[in-house]
Amino acid sequence: MSTYKIVKCPYCKGILAVKLHQKTKTCTYCGKKFKVLPLKALALARDSEEAGLLVKYLKAKEAKVEEFLYRRKNRPEGNNDYDQYI
Repeated sequence: MSTYKIVKCPYCKGILAVKLHQKTKTCTYCGKKFKVLPLKALALARDSEEAGLLVKYLKAKEAKVEEFLYRRKNRPEGNNDYDQYI
């Protein structure tokens, strides 16, 4: 199981998940290759599933729709996947 860090592409500011000790990454949004190690981690994830959830949450937060998408009062009962990130 790999640990992931969530970073922003230095070129297009797209939010991406990369393995913790990965040296370079090609951005899936703009296609540019960049060095990962010097970038600040926005968040850390224990596995790829958690990394995906964090990327989705951070994208929603950046778009200012996380309140609507991730708050308990706006979700059906029993859907607590995102509670740990709020």
